[in-house]
Amino acid sequence: MGITFNNCLVFQGCAQKIAEAGITVTALNILTGLGIVVNPVTGEATAVVGGVTVPIAFEACCQTTSPFFRSSLLVDKIINCGWVNGAVLIRNLITGAVLACANLALVFQEEQVAPGVLPSDTITEVVVEDEGSAICIVFSTDPATGVTEPLLIVKCAMLVQKTVTRDQAVFPSICPTVSPCPTQRQACPPGSNQIRIPTTCL
Repeated sequence: MGITFNNCLVFQGCAQKIAEAGITVTALNILTGLGIVVNPVTGEATAVVGGVTVPIAFEACCQTTSPFFRSSLLVDKIINCGWVNGAVLIRNLITGAVLACANLALVFQEEQVAPGVLPSDTITEVVVEDEGSAICIVFSTDPATGVTEPLLIVKCAMLVQKTVTRDQAVFPSICPTVSPCPTQRQACPPGSNQIRIPTTCL
């Protein structure tokens, strides 16, 4: 019959994703053997290096150039889950040296309204900007043991462009045709096409 199929744009938009993971100081000590202690009042942390107690800082980085997207499409909605690999760096504040590194998988999930999208469409996601990372030190009670201990909450923010396409039938010229695709588009804000990766990321 001469019918062919082309991809047409159904939806395009940007959304911020916050990937998050938590790791206890107990787990860090098991991994590194540094004997890390966190002051519950000030939040300052120390480690034992060569038998000497030194002040330390925690830093985070994420490999936002290669996240893992696990998306699902519903009618007029995008459901997105996934993860990004990252690490916690433990830095000696006296010498500036990195004492140890702990690898993490940071999980994200979010929902976005996407008018015109159908479950049969195809979605592509690309990180267009690394918005940075942060670590919060809190005290949390383990529900299994009842022990309250310091917990590092690691977060990485990134701006992701989502593009949803649909196979559109192209009929021979003798047949009438109406595009099944909406015409409205929502693009990323200007200047958001540069990926910035923290230089300390291993």
